[in-house]
Order: sequence, then structure tokens, then C-alpha cells
Amino acid sequence: MENMDIESFFVCPLCRGNLSRKDQILSCSGCSRDFGRNRSIRDFRTVFKDPSTGWSAEAFDLAYEEYDQGVGFKDRKTYAASEGIPIAADEYLESEKELKIKNFVRGQKPLRMLDLGCGSGWFSFEMSERSPETVIYGIDVSVYKASVFRDQIISRNLENKLVSAAANGENLPFPDAFFEIVVMDEVIEHLLEPNKTLKEAMRVIKPSGYLLITTPSRFMTKFWKLSAIIPTFLKRLCKGEPLSRENKRDLHENLFHPSELKSMIRESGFDIEKWERVIFLPHESYLQFIPSFLLKIMIFKARLTGKIPFLKFLGLHHYIILRKTR
Repeated sequence: MENMDIESFFVCPLCRGNLSRKDQILSCSGCSRDFGRNRSIRDFRTVFKDPSTGWSAEAFDLAYEEYDQGVGFKDRKTYAASEGIPIAADEYLESEKELKIKNFVRGQKPLRMLDLGCGSGWFSFEMSERSPETVIYGIDVSVYKASVFRDQIISRNLENKLVSAAANGENLPFPDAFFEIVVMDEVIEHLLEPNKTLKEAMRVIKPSGYLLITTPSRFMTKFWKLSAIIPTFLKRLCKGEPLSRENKRDLHENLFHPSELKSMIRESGFDIEKWERVIFLPHESYLQFIPSFLLKIMIFKARLTGKIPFLKFLGLHHYIILRKTR
């Protein structure tokens, strides 16, 4: 079991120096940087915006708060219900991606793992249920999401099992070789510097440890968006919705070609242990408008497609298992 004083494990995200506590401030003994609380959580962020790319931590906070509309925490089922995602579709999506991660974590029985880009923590809670012996640290660039996660941790009396903080993936507030597993579920495409984050993951993972990544396929995402133009137009027309929607918040989504991902992985030093394409359906936002009988046929065909090797390229997401062997 992890030390109850969970803050004693944090280090300075800039120089890796030890942190001493004075009131609500953690001060670095190496570079003298101070880290306080923001919305009740530790804020270890070191980068807040990048004018050259438009990346902004504040944009994530504003977008999430606008979307949640005061609801705060949503588990998987609550999210699916609020988005109108059919139960059968959600069960298929979960079995193709998140369940694979949870089963892998349970099989490895790590002492500590990191949910990098944890959001409000619903997936961390699910992984904790599958692997109760594991202490899970969750970090997110959104102070709002990380604070929602922390509130849930406290309300469930799980302070000795789950930890939440705000931080950049490019500068992690953890010592070297601290985790057996790091998970980045739909995160790498939103990072300011994915190359640097992969190297940071390499640093904080123990020898023979794992990094699990899921990220959308650039080719299939563009394919489904193009295919859905007419159905989306008709749906909005029938419902009286605006025919075009402006993206109010730029959440910096940069989908990668497999060759780009492989190049970054090689540079970071990880070995590729497994690389799959998963989920052979369009994005879940389209599935709520499909009749039940047709959706069942689509799911049957999706499961069948996933078993045919030469059709694997049609998967909507990459599921990648990397290992630190050096």
C-alpha cells in the first residue's frame, strides 16, 4: 500500500528537486520554484499557452466547464446517456478499447500507475476497481477536470488509492522510474509537445514497465467526417439546429499518421510490443441517430471486420502497447 502522505512523492516538474511544504505551498529545494493549490488541487503546470500553435491550458478549462454545465463528474454510463449513445454501441466501444487497457493493468498488477490526461477520473476509478492493489495517480492540464476528480476521490474516501493533480505531460512532477505503467487514453493528439511527453513517460516508467496509448486514426477520422456530412446536415435541418457550428474552443487536436507516431516512439526509446487498430464503427457522436436494428447489424459487422487481418486498417483508433527495455 502507498504511503498515506501522497504529497511526499511529488518532485519539482522542472528540476526534479525535492519539495518542502510550508502551509499550502510546496517549495523546490533545487530551483526555489513554488507550487500552490488551484481549486483545491496541486498545480504543477509549467506551460499555460503557446502563441505559435494556439495551444492553451485555459481553453481546455473553459471548454470543459461550458460542456459540463455544472454537472461535474460523469462516469462512462452517465456520459453515454447524456450524449444519447445507445447502450449496445457503448458496450462495443468499451470492449474494444478501455476494457483492453483495464485487463492489461489487472494482469500486470502494478504498484503504481499514472493516468496521464485523466480528465475527471472516470477511467481511473474503473481501473482501480479492476486492479485494487494499484495506487493510481491522475494528472491533467485542466485544473477544472482534475479538481472534479479530486472531489470524487474525497467523496468516495479513496485518498490512499487515487491521487489527482494538475500538470503538463511535458514536465511530470514525479521522480525517475516511479511507475510500472503509464496510460495515455486519447491524449497524445492534444499535447503541445508529444515528443517531449513520450520522453517524460520514459523517464518516470520503471525498467520493463509499459506505456499504453490510444489515439484516433487520422485516415478513418477524416473518412467518417466526410461520410457523415449529408446525414449530419439532414439531422440538423430536421431538428432545427444551426446548419454549421463554430468551434468555440480550440482544444488543439493533432491526429498523427502511423509513421509520425512510430518516429516519435523510436526517438523516445520505447519498444513497440503491440499495435492494433480497434473500433470499426464511426465516432460515437453519430451512433445516436441510427435505428436500433441497423445499429445491431453494424456492430455485428464491426466485430467481424476486426477479426479480418487485411481489414484492420479500417479501425477508428490505434491501441498501442510500448515497453521500456533500455
